[in-house]
Amino acid sequence: MISFRVFLDGEGAFKDIPQERVVEGALTHAACLANGTKSGRPSVSFLIEMPDGSYVLTQTTARLLVSLSKMIEAKWPGVLDGN
Repeated sequence: MISFRVFLDGEGAFKDIPQERVVEGALTHAACLANGTKSGRPSVSFLIEMPDGSYVLTQTTARLLVSLSKMIEAKWPGVLDGN
């Protein structure tokens, strides 16, 4: 199962992570995979380019990504409409 924690009030959300171990990358690509999960449901992959030129590939289910979008929309109505 793919899961992640969501912090809609993100101030201090990553305080458990040692800051000296954090490296910021750039989210450069996203790809939708029609049968990306073992159950055959869609998933979304993200490619993150690191400052040293390496890449990190991560993925989540489309269901979790849509759920996150709905949580954001509930907290900030209209944000998904470009308002």
